[in-house]
Amino acid sequence: MTVTLRVRQATTFISRLKGLLGMKEFPLGVDALLLSPCNAIHTVGMGFAIDLVFLDSHNKVIRVVKNIFPGKLYVSEPGARSVLEMAAGHSSYINLCDTIITNTFQEDAS
Repeated sequence: MTVTLRVRQATTFISRLKGLLGMKEFPLGVDALLLSPCNAIHTVGMGFAIDLVFLDSHNKVIRVVKNIFPGKLYVSEPGARSVLEMAAGHSSYINLCDTIITNTFQEDAS
């Protein structure tokens, strides 16, 4: 299946490092934060739980991790090229082998 998401991109080192840190809730108007290139994340310093969708170089889903609470030191997927961070519970319609099409809502300038 193909899934289209409205994303905010984090493609620079600083924007990937910051990610969703410091936010109290998931940003309105977007389905996910796309970290690329990226194959590992942490939730130290985050204010809310998230779902993770790991994608290969063709934007095919290779792993979905649900409901990661703040304070988790490390979640990784060695074969991933990018990671979608979504509000907890919002990845329920995404399955392994789905292809993700991203419509960029905002690209970080950081």
